[in-house]
Parts: sequence; structure tokens; C-alpha cells
Amino acid sequence: MSKRSFKGNDSINKKKKLKGTKKIIISDISKIQHLETSCIILKNLAFDNEPICSVTLSNLNIYCCLTCGKYFRGKNFESPAYQHALQNFNHKLFVKMCNDTDNYNTVHQFITLPDMELIDASKSKLLTIIQNNINPKAITINTIENKECFDFINKKKYITGCVPLTNEQGMDHVNVIIQLLSQLNEFKSFNEENNILTAATNSTCPNGSNDTSVLLQKKLLKIIRKIWNPELIKANISPIELINFLNNHYYSNQRNFASEEFLHSLNDPKSLYVWLIHHLHNKKLLTENLKGYILVTKTKIDLTNLKPIPNEKPKKFITPFYLLSVDLPKTSIFKEPITKISKNNDEEGKEENCENLLLSSLIEDKFTQPHISKDGFRCEYEIKSSPMHLLIHINRFENSTTTLKISTNLRNKKIVEFQPEMKLFKNSNNINGKNGVNYKLKCNIIYNSSDKSNTNKWSVQILTHLAKFDASPNKEEQWFEIDGLEVKKSDGVLLFLQESYFQLWERV
Repeated sequence: MSKRSFKGNDSINKKKKLKGTKKIIISDISKIQHLETSCIILKNLAFDNEPICSVTLSNLNIYCCLTCGKYFRGKNFESPAYQHALQNFNHKLFVKMCNDTDNYNTVHQFITLPDMELIDASKSKLLTIIQNNINPKAITINTIENKECFDFINKKKYITGCVPLTNEQGMDHVNVIIQLLSQLNEFKSFNEENNILTAATNSTCPNGSNDTSVLLQKKLLKIIRKIWNPELIKANISPIELINFLNNHYYSNQRNFASEEFLHSLNDPKSLYVWLIHHLHNKKLLTENLKGYILVTKTKIDLTNLKPIPNEKPKKFITPFYLLSVDLPKTSIFKEPITKISKNNDEEGKEENCENLLLSSLIEDKFTQPHISKDGFRCEYEIKSSPMHLLIHINRFENSTTTLKISTNLRNKKIVEFQPEMKLFKNSNNINGKNGVNYKLKCNIIYNSSDKSNTNKWSVQILTHLAKFDASPNKEEQWFEIDGLEVKKSDGVLLFLQESYFQLWERV
């Protein structure tokens, strides 16, 4: 018998032996601890990337080596994962990754290769934490709260709901929108029973055009679950899986835009937010709390004298709105210095251009002053119903598609003053049966790029509620600003001193 035929028979015998082997489950705590200390290197683990085999580029039946952090397909004989365990010393503990078709409550299997022994993860705190970092367990709205936690590697302090995202490929505008969406109760309660979002994402993808929208929703909610995870291995999260998904499934498949033009049009956080909400698979529950109603009165006028045309009756109709966009007065080319008196009487007053605008006044003007449209109509707006979550866009760019790309100097830099709590729509009649509505700021996206650089930089300020002491029912409000990977405290009264661009307000 030739050596070649002998090797072939030997491999067949090994396969039969593996198939006939019974599953062995290791539940002994001492053995599990030995595997943890000898096989797991936490600094190499990053479960933010899409699980794709590093050898075959397949995304099916993927296992992650807990020593080097690489992904491999399969566990059977001659599979990449099996061969990796044979060729590398102590690379024998693997965890099975979830696919896009798996639901949120999938239990991840820990296995040793080439021994084919299953590990009882319930006996190990470390394995449970690893499992929760791959796919965090269900979190109900009642248990979601801001907590001071420490990551598992460096014992670095972080706050749940206020976790920084790494800036992948210059996509910081994606990061701030993810942070804003993570503050919405509809996204935070994704695992509640009878939740429409959960029902949609836990279901298998239907055939047709909705496949991509379901996957988009699952990947977005996966990042939000990690932001609220109190057991992170590292105190930061990468959105690279979502960004790659958008690039591969949306940006490259657009027919109405040139590739560069479409990519750049989403560099504006407001445009990205509108696009993202529109492309989610099931947005009924989300849009109900973001939707308000406006009464529009359109009167045909003569553009020469701006007077109503005789015998033309005004048209009235009610339309929904999902965000309010306010325009800032254009900056004059002639600077008008305003003398600012110093607190110290010995010092002379300095001349500064410090024109301030009130956000509440800008919004009231939008609904009290008529607007003339280009097609010859005088439009008057009146709020009929205010949304639970109000999104306000402060338009600092005349054309976000081109202005953001050409120069940051063309933006409107005026300070828009506001308080963390304010009453809006005071002049609207019988809105929700009240004279005005009280709103509280929850999230503030700011533009803080240097004028000397043509690159954009977005950061976000988030309101948190932290307990003063452990197990204390009293919560203390504290603002934090996330700038890249840096998280620092902010003064809520002085938030308006920066260039606010997109805000999330909650009705109180």
C-alpha cells in the first residue's frame, strides 16, 4: 500500500473517530480557570468587527480564538479553526460567534480544539463577560441607567450610556448620531416584550429589498446595546461593522448619486440621521414619539406687492414633522464691534463681536412670522401637537453637501443661547391643551473644528443621571462631552458657548 493511500485512509479514520465522539462538557471550576489563565488574552479580543474567517473569508459557522482574537470557520477536522489550534501552542479555546440571522438571546458556545470539549460558561465570570461583549443580554427599560463601571482590562472608569466610539475612517459624524440614538427610549428598550423593534430584528430576513434594512437595524441596535453594557472588556467601542455594512450595501448601490457625492452628503449628522431613520426596517414605534403636527395655512399672493390675490381662499392642512430646522441670520461682511465692559474697572473694555441669539426666539419666529415661498404663497405655521422627543437642527451651513467639503470658514459661527430646560411654542393656541410645552435637553451635537483645518470634527454632549452614593435612590444630573475617545465633564448652563448643531429634547 502506498503512503498516499495510507494517509488518505488515516484521515478518513480520524473523521469517523471525531464524528463518533460523544460531547464532553467541562464544568469543573479548576479546569475552567486553568483554561482561562493559559488561553485567554483579553487585550487581543475585539468583537466589534464582523465575524469573517481570516482564511476562507466566509461568514458562516465562525469561531473566534480567545488567544489571538482571529476568526476562523468551523470546528471539525481540516477546518481552519481546527488547523489553527493544531499549529499554534495554547490556541485551543474558541467561542462561536453569532450570525446576522441569530437573535439577541443566542447562547455562545465555548469549545476547546482539537479536543472538542464544550465549556460550561455559567461556571465562569470571565466567560460570561466575554459572551456579553459579543452579544449583550436583554436589557429592559427599567434596568437601563447610567452607572459608573470599570472595564475588564485596564480597570478604566466609564459610564454606561456614555461610552466613546472610535473614529473609524474619519466617520465621527456617524459616531455622534449613534450616541444620539442611544439616548432615545425606543432604542434603549429594544429587548422589552412586545417591542416592535425587537420583533422585527429577531425575525429572519424576508426575501426582497427589506433584507438590508433588517440587517442595518440589527447592527445599529447591537452597538447601542454595547453602549449600555456594564461589563465591557474595553472602555470604548468601534462602529466599524456598521460603517463597513453601510459602505458595502448602501453607498455602493446608489443609482441617483455619484459615489463621492452621496458619501459626502451624509457627512452632515442631520442628513445622516434622516437617512438612517428612513432606512430602518420598522420605524413605526420610533417615529410615533418623534412626530409632531403642524397646521399650515397657504395664501396665494402677488409677488410684486406681497398682497393676497382677490377671490383666492387660503388652503389649510395638517402635516406631520419629525424635526425642526432653524436658520441663523446671515453674518454681515461688516463687523459691528460691541463694547464688552470688564469686571475689573481698571481694565479698559475690549471690543468683541459677540452677537448672541436665543434658540427659543428663533423657534417662536418660525411659527409667528409668515414665510414667502418662491412659488408665490404666504405660508403660516402653527404647532398643533408637540412630539415627545423634539429634534432641533441649527442650520450653520447654507449647503451641507458642498460647504462642508469646500471650507469650514463658510459656516455661521453665531452663538445660539439656550438653557437645558425651556418652554417652547408659547404662542401656539391650545397646543396639547397647554400654553407652551416644557422641554429638557438630553443630547447636544456640536461642531468644534478648527478654522485652520478643512477636516470636520463632531463631538456630542450627553445628560446622565448618576447616583451620589452606591445604592442611593437619589440621582444627580451631570453633563459629559465625548470628544473622540476623551470623556470630560461639562457645565450644563454653559453648553450654548459652543457651536450647537443638532439637539435632542425630551418633553417633561
